[in-house]
Parts: sequence; C-alpha cells; structure tokens
Amino acid sequence: IYDKVPLLAITGMKPTAQIGYAEFQDCNQSRLFAGAGVEWSKDAASRDAVIPLLRDAIATAITYQTCAHLAIPVDIQSATSPLSLKPFCAAHPSDRVRPLHEHKSVIEETAQTLVGDPADIPRIIIAVGLRACFQRGECGAKENGEAIMELAEALNAPVLTRLDAKGVVDERHPLSFGVVGVHGKPGMEMAAKLISTSDLVISIGANDET
Repeated sequence: IYDKVPLLAITGMKPTAQIGYAEFQDCNQSRLFAGAGVEWSKDAASRDAVIPLLRDAIATAITYQTCAHLAIPVDIQSATSPLSLKPFCAAHPSDRVRPLHEHKSVIEETAQTLVGDPADIPRIIIAVGLRACFQRGECGAKENGEAIMELAEALNAPVLTRLDAKGVVDERHPLSFGVVGVHGKPGMEMAAKLISTSDLVISIGANDET
C-alpha cells in the first residue's frame, strides 16, 4: 500500500453454502484485508458478480496505485463463467488522456511569471510528490528526477520532496533541501523556513497541496 504499487490480491473462500457457520478456515476476508488498510476489499457472492468485481478491482488498483482484494468461494471458482473469453487490457486512465493542442499563450504567461521581470520574480520552491516516481511512456523516475533538477537549476529554486517521493531527485544536489514533513507538518527547520517564505510552489507529482 505504502509503495503505491498497483496490486490485485485474489484469495479463496469456503463454499458459499458453508460461509458463516463452518469454523474451519472460515473468516470474513474482506474485513480482514480492510483492517490492514486495503480500502477496496470485497467477497464475490455469485459467479455473475466475479467479472464485474474483477473489473472494478483492477480499475481501482491501477487508478489509485494501491492494493485491491477480491475473495472468491471455491464453488464459484470452479463454476462456468457467464461470459465468453475475450481479450482484456487494463490501463491507467491518464495514459489515454492527451491534450488536443498546446496553449502557447498559457505557456508564455507561465514562463513570464517564473522568469519575467527580474525585480518581480517570486521566491519559488519545487515540491515533488509520489507520482513523479511512476513511469509513463518512455520517461521513468530517473529521467523525471533529472528533469526536475534541470528546472530547479534554471530557476535557482530549492527542491523539497514528500516522504513517499524520497529518492526521486538526487539529494546530493545543492538545491535539494530534503523531505517535507508528514500530516501537513513542514518537517525540518530548513524545509519549514523555505515553505513559509516562498511566494510560489511548483508541485510535481503531488496528490494534494499539504
């Protein structure tokens, strides 16, 4: 869960007719997994429910970069599927989203804000989150980190990373100022000072603004 790796856990259960009263190997697996922090954890109650539940489990695991769990009773495992076999392809929804065109005016306006009038350049910090770790297309975490540090050098902007993104950028770089604290806290003294005195935060791969 904390590694943010998409994972589908499929477990077996006793036959549906014996669930709830046969003490041997009889436990509520969906509650067991939920207690361990797996939010999407369900039991399949019929053979017709397996395919839709599998679809939802895979979509949840990939979209939220987390673990999803589905428990299937042994009698349903051996039952004939109500649907015919067909190819299946799962993908993160963002992989299918592509901008129709670049908004040149927006890019120029952003550049002007970052490196415009020398007398009015804001104090910038770059915040790096977990999503900067994930590989998309031909660019992986290593290339992401190098690109982030190139931007930092161009702007002379200090870089702070969230705890779950530690290692994305080279922490030996003079512009790398360590990890931001968890649960909304600013972390170490230098990180807190940078955050409190900045005018602008460039957030890369962060899930929220904490």
